[in-house]
Amino acid sequence: METSITPHIICVGACYIDTILDVPHFPAEDDKLRATNLSKRRGGNGGNTLEVLAQLRNISKSIPNGPTRPDLNHLLPAKLSMMAVLPNPKLTASKMIKTSLQGVNLDQCVYRYDQDEAASSYIIRSKESGSRTIVNHNALPDMTVEEFIKAAQGFDSNDTKGNDGNYEWWHFEGRIPEVTAKCMRYIAKTRSEAMISVEVENPGRKGLKQLAEVAHVVFYSKSWAWAQGYNNPTNFLQKLDDQSRPLQFCTWGAEGAAALAFSRQEPDKKLLIKSQWSLPPSSKVVDTIGAGDTFMAGILFAYAANPTNINDSIHTRVALEFALELAGRKVIQEGFSGLGEAVRDSVKPLRS
Repeated sequence: METSITPHIICVGACYIDTILDVPHFPAEDDKLRATNLSKRRGGNGGNTLEVLAQLRNISKSIPNGPTRPDLNHLLPAKLSMMAVLPNPKLTASKMIKTSLQGVNLDQCVYRYDQDEAASSYIIRSKESGSRTIVNHNALPDMTVEEFIKAAQGFDSNDTKGNDGNYEWWHFEGRIPEVTAKCMRYIAKTRSEAMISVEVENPGRKGLKQLAEVAHVVFYSKSWAWAQGYNNPTNFLQKLDDQSRPLQFCTWGAEGAAALAFSRQEPDKKLLIKSQWSLPPSSKVVDTIGAGDTFMAGILFAYAANPTNINDSIHTRVALEFALELAGRKVIQEGFSGLGEAVRDSVKPLRS
């Protein structure tokens, strides 16, 4: 039997309250339009990813282990945590965020007791075009490097890989690059066995490229690759010359995603895979909000239990296909509820 492993995934980013307005078509400037529906839910990249991860963990626990691998219960994210700046914990918005993240530890979040509004997103979703226009408002002072270090030290040091085989996976949103870079370097220096992943999405945000240099796993967006002059994910990843990153992804919406992996054993050898998931017959796109966050949840779930699989070509393909199916099933439903159950059969190959 293999040494017991208890992974701990920590997402560092922002939690939002999303207000979604469904409209027949996007309104013209200075126009008046009646919305067909209004809904509210907790948003934010890291929060969305953790909500899906919690479902996958629960589903995976309910799947019996096969006779060849009776020890697979330890290959689960044993703990999920969020590090974000939140307003006064007594506010309804703060309670809503906490309720939406069942099974996720929020103890190391930074609370602004003098702030009475959560970060908010107002999303106008057009039925005519399928577009979603997002307006953000966030008056919460961002987390400082000092606050991050204090919060990180609040986690049990045993969560970092040591004699007991436990370890952490830190996933960062690409927010405020100059601060995030220092936080990532702190983790790399003080928790050398921890895995680090980062999102590189907004091409207008300076400094994101430097974040990729610190991470083990990088998630690039279509808009980022497009801004670099590439019209497909494989060409973009192929041109990346930094071989120090073991695994890099580039998502491309309905056209799927690509993965680029470098082998530690054979530094000159790289594996480039592209895949996509076809929607079930008669299904249609309903809600694309959080699809990218869902994809990242699939990848984190597939690798966090055993990051050595990052250099395994078979597992890379299985992980990519799983994450694409998970994201695909997300866009044909409203919100995230029930996603874990929807991919139950696809979780099994990850545990074999």
